[in-house]
Amino acid sequence: MPKHGGKQVARKPQARKGEGVPVHVSSSNPTSFLGLPSRAISVDLSSAPVPERKYFAEVCTVTMLEHSARIMFGQPQFGVKRLRTLVMVAMSRRSVIALLSSLDQMQSPSLEEICAAEGLAPEISPPIEEEPVQVVELSANFTLCGVSSTEACVDFFEASPFSLGVAVQSDTLHVDPVVRVSLTTPLLLGMVMELRKGATNWLGRDKQGEQK
Repeated sequence: MPKHGGKQVARKPQARKGEGVPVHVSSSNPTSFLGLPSRAISVDLSSAPVPERKYFAEVCTVTMLEHSARIMFGQPQFGVKRLRTLVMVAMSRRSVIALLSSLDQMQSPSLEEICAAEGLAPEISPPIEEEPVQVVELSANFTLCGVSSTEACVDFFEASPFSLGVAVQSDTLHVDPVVRVSLTTPLLLGMVMELRKGATNWLGRDKQGEQK
């Protein structure tokens, strides 16, 4: 802490250059899903720029790990079951819970109500058994979802641990736009169902650990 005139002067925390674009921290209330704690801050991503990288997915699968999830978006080749390209987005457990919590707060209409009104059933892609030649691996910890009838998109953003540390002490978080994935609403609903199933399993393992 710098000194001025023999007195210590508190320095306001600031994000480092290159950490991304500033967005407003809308609250400091913790979010949760099924009792699993998420992050201690909520942010308003409506003012964040749209990611320059864009991808259209016709396939979506989810792999749940012990402390994270891999969401895989793909484009199939014509006439065969193999994929042409694959985009993998890694999300931490805390980030997955935040995504599910934000979707649970989506009301009037909710994602499920939109699908019911349109007569849409969730679409769950079969497991990806072979990695295509073109694969992009990304990471994200914030998302913004948009749904209009049968069309949907998910904007992924990344905030570094440095930015998150600053945000806890201020009203601003710096995020990097990662990628916008466009997909059908049934495919988005299938992705959410798989993430919810995985989060429920996390909760079950946590309770088993507490009982030991």
